[in-house]
Amino acid sequence: MKDPDRTKEQLLEEILELRLKLEKLETRQVFREAEEALQMAEERFAKAFHYSADPLVITSFTEGRYIAVNDAWIEVTGWQRDEAVGQTAEEIDIWVIEEQKHLLRKLILENNGVRSIEIDFRMKSGEIRSALVSADVIGKSDDPHIIWAFKDITDQKRMEQALRLSEEKFSKAFENNPDPISITTLGNVRYVEVNRAFTALTGYEREEVIGIEALHYDLWPDPEARERLIQKIRTQNHLIHDEEFVFRMKSGELRTFLCSTDIIHLGSEPHLLFVTKDITERRRMEVALRSSEGKFSRAFNASPVAMSISSITEGRFIAANDCFCRMLGYERESVLGKTSKELGFWMDFEDRLHIKWMILRKKPVRDLEVYFCTKPGELRLGSYSAEEIEIDGELCWLTILIDITDRKAAEEEIKYLSFHDKLTGLYNRAYFETELKRLDTEGELPLSLILGDVNGLKLINDVLGHQEGDRLLIEVANIMRRTGREDDIIARWGGDEFIMLLPRCDAVTAGRVFERLKNATQHLNKLPIETNLSVGLAIKNSPDQDIREIIKEAEDKMYRHKLLEDKSNRSSFLVSLERTMWTRSHETREHCQRMQSMALQVGRAINLSSSELDDLNLLAALHDIGKIAIPNSILDKPGQLTFEEWETIKKHPEIGYRIALSSPEMAPIAEGILHHHERWDGTGYPLGLKGEEIPLASRIIALVDACDVMMNGRPYQGANTREEVRLEIERRAGSQFDPGLVSSFVELFLLG
Repeated sequence: MKDPDRTKEQLLEEILELRLKLEKLETRQVFREAEEALQMAEERFAKAFHYSADPLVITSFTEGRYIAVNDAWIEVTGWQRDEAVGQTAEEIDIWVIEEQKHLLRKLILENNGVRSIEIDFRMKSGEIRSALVSADVIGKSDDPHIIWAFKDITDQKRMEQALRLSEEKFSKAFENNPDPISITTLGNVRYVEVNRAFTALTGYEREEVIGIEALHYDLWPDPEARERLIQKIRTQNHLIHDEEFVFRMKSGELRTFLCSTDIIHLGSEPHLLFVTKDITERRRMEVALRSSEGKFSRAFNASPVAMSISSITEGRFIAANDCFCRMLGYERESVLGKTSKELGFWMDFEDRLHIKWMILRKKPVRDLEVYFCTKPGELRLGSYSAEEIEIDGELCWLTILIDITDRKAAEEEIKYLSFHDKLTGLYNRAYFETELKRLDTEGELPLSLILGDVNGLKLINDVLGHQEGDRLLIEVANIMRRTGREDDIIARWGGDEFIMLLPRCDAVTAGRVFERLKNATQHLNKLPIETNLSVGLAIKNSPDQDIREIIKEAEDKMYRHKLLEDKSNRSSFLVSLERTMWTRSHETREHCQRMQSMALQVGRAINLSSSELDDLNLLAALHDIGKIAIPNSILDKPGQLTFEEWETIKKHPEIGYRIALSSPEMAPIAEGILHHHERWDGTGYPLGLKGEEIPLASRIIALVDACDVMMNGRPYQGANTREEVRLEIERRAGSQFDPGLVSSFVELFLLG
C-alpha cells in the first residue's frame, strides 16, 4: 500500500541518494584493490631485484646516483651497499673507459634503454673485469630511474683466449677423418682448408674451394635453407649442432648432411670448424620407409644404419634390422619381445627419460646424442633418431641409431693434437706461447723458466735409429712431468729442446725443481751411448722485464751448461766408448793392446808419420766400435748366424763411422773404421773397395786383427802356431790382405 505522505519526487531523490552512496562504496573498493595489487607488484619486484643471480643496479636518471644495488652486484664488485648507495659511478671509480660511459648514456637517451653492450668495470679491489650491460628507463616521466643489469663475461673471454688454436697444419686425424670436415674464416665464411673426405664426396678439388664462400649460392640449391643456416650460425654464437642441410656436389647431385660447427683458432685468428655427416642414404631410406609397407620392409632390413621398431605402449621390440643386431652384438631372436631396459641398452637414465617424454608428447626425436651399451658391455656413443609410425593400425616407434663413437674420438683427437706434441704428449710450442702470454702478468710473478736441450740425440738417431731417439725424447718428457709441479706448463720447445714454465715460483722453489731435473737427467737411458740434458734457469721478478729476454737468458745458461758438459765429457767419451765396446762385443782390452802394438810396428816399418801413427793407434783400439749398436742376441749367439743376422753384423763399420764423425777426436779415423772389413780383391764390405782404394790404415788393421786372433785364439777358437799363421796369411795375400803389408808383417813377427 502506498504511503500517502511520500510523493513520487521524494522517492526518486531517495533512490538517487542511495545510488550515489553505492557508487562511492564501489570506488573505495576499487582503490583498495588497486593499492593492494600495487603493493604486491612492488614486493615481487623487490624480491626479483634483490635475489637475481645477475648484478642489478637502480640509479637516478639525471645525476646517475645509486638508489639500490642487489646482493649479486655487491658480490661481484666488492662494494658494500652503504658504500655505493647515494654515490655516482664516478665517485666510487667503477668506470674504466670513459668513452664506454658516454656511449651508454647516449644510447639510453636515444633509445630509452640498451641491450647487451660490452663494457669494462673496476672492482673495489682494483681488478678490471668485463661485462655485458643492459639498461631500461623506469618510473614516472617526471621522476625517471634507470635499472641496470650486468652479466660478468670475464672468465668466458679468458677461456676463449686460452683455447685459441695454433697455426700449424692439422694432423692425420683431420685429414683421415671419414666425414667431410672444413675450416672457414669467421666473418665471410670462406674456405681455408678441407679434408680428403670433403673432396672425395663433393667432387671438388681442394684448389677449387679454398678462398670461396662456404655458403655460396652455387653450392646451395635452397636459398631459404641457406639463410636459415646463416641466421642460426650468427644467433647461436657460431655454434650449431647437427643442423640438416642439402648441398650440391660438383656433379650437380644433391646430398643431405648434418652439420655441426665450433670456433677454433689458427694462430690468433678465430675460424669456424664445420664437421659434417653425409646422411643422404638415411634420409632417402626414411622417405622410402614412408612410401609403402612393402618397400619399407625391404629397405628396413637392408639399411646400412641400425634401425628398430618397438611398441609405444610397452616399448618392446617388434623388429630389428641386421645392422642393429650387428652393432649391438645380439641375435635377432634375443632382441624381439624385449625392452631396451631388459637388454641393458641405455647407459644414461636421463636419455631414456627424455625419449619417453618425447614419445608421450608424440614428437619425433632428431639426432639425439646418447650413450648405449652393446651385449659385450662396450660403452658407445650414438646419434639417436625416432618417430611415430603406424603398422597394421598400431602406433609404433621407429628408431635409427648411428654409432658416432669413432667420429667423436677423431674430433677430440683433432682438438688434442692442436695443443699437444704427438710424440711426447707434452704441450706443443704454439700452445706454450699462448699460455706464456696469458701468464705473463704481475699476478703470476715470480715467473720461472727452465729450458733443456738433449745432448747426444743426433748421435742416437744416426747410430741406433730414430726409434731409439724417439724413446729418448719420451723419457725426457716423462722425467720433466715427474719433476715439475702440478700447475707448471711443460712443452716441447723444438726438436730436442724442452721448456718448463713455473708461475708464482720464487728462486728457492725454482732452484729445487732445477736441481731435481738436472740430477734426474744426468744419465737418461741404458743405451751404449751416454746422453744427458743441458738445462738453464731464468726468473722474471718484475713486470718491467721482457719475458722474451728471460727466455733468452735461460737459453744462454743452457748453452753455457752444454759447453761445460762438452768440455768435461770429451775426455771421458773415448774411455766410455772403449769400455762399452769391450762389454758389448767379443773384443778384449788385451786384444786391442796387442793390435795397437803390432799396428804401430808395421806403421813404423813402412815409415808412417807420427800423426799417422797416432791415428793408427786409436783405430786399432776402436775399429769395432760400431758393434755397440748390434743386439746382444746376435753378438752372443753361440751357433751359426742367419743371413739376416749376418747382414746386421755387417752394418757395424757404417755405425762406427757415424759415431766417429760425431767426435772431433775420432773424426780422423772415421774412414779407417768404415773400411776395415774391405778386402784387397774387392769382395769385402761395406763398399767393396779394391786394392789401394782401401785406406792404408784399414788394410793394416784388417791384417793385424786377423793375425792376432789366429796367434792368440778366442774363447771359441784355439791358437795357431806361428808357422800356421804365416802360411795362412801368405795364402790370403792378394785376396784378403795387401801383399806388401803381408811381407812386412811376416818379417816383423813370423820369421826367426
